[in-house]
Amino acid sequence: MAVRARGRQPPAGQVIGWAEDRACNLGVVVYHPDGTSTRLPDLFPGSGEQASDINNDGWVVGRAVQEGPIPFDSVPFLYTPDGGMQDLVALIEPSTLQGWQFLTPQFINDRGDIAGTGLFGGDSRVFVLSSLAAPVREPAMALLSGLGLLGVVAGVRRRQASAASRNRANQADLPVL
Repeated sequence: MAVRARGRQPPAGQVIGWAEDRACNLGVVVYHPDGTSTRLPDLFPGSGEQASDINNDGWVVGRAVQEGPIPFDSVPFLYTPDGGMQDLVALIEPSTLQGWQFLTPQFINDRGDIAGTGLFGGDSRVFVLSSLAAPVREPAMALLSGLGLLGVVAGVRRRQASAASRNRANQADLPVL
């Protein structure tokens, strides 16, 4: 097996690359800091994948070459440890793709935003896909939201207590008949 590694090394220490067997089938390989490696599953049976980037959560982007009527017809992919190997185009709202062809994902950040190149109306363009993953609330934001809610509740109770106190005082000033 010939191994060619390409890509950046994120702080987690994982590096992406691809391995080529004797039949020239490519496959994405993740090399771990402990010296082990993991071959990712193929997107299609008999396809060959080439990875472009990996983020700190182990999400990988690249292209898969599938067998078909068009030689070397490639499909962009997204691999996540939880979701496995997925066709990137299938994850995008169809109306967003109108006019785009030959998407080639190049980079993925730790939020899951993907940047790459493609053809739009026949012209080469850069694209950025964001919001593929649902936003994750940070614990600090939840704490601030909770404190804000407590402040609102305390303010409402204070006003109610003040209003009740004024009503009792007003009733005490009335003459009793």
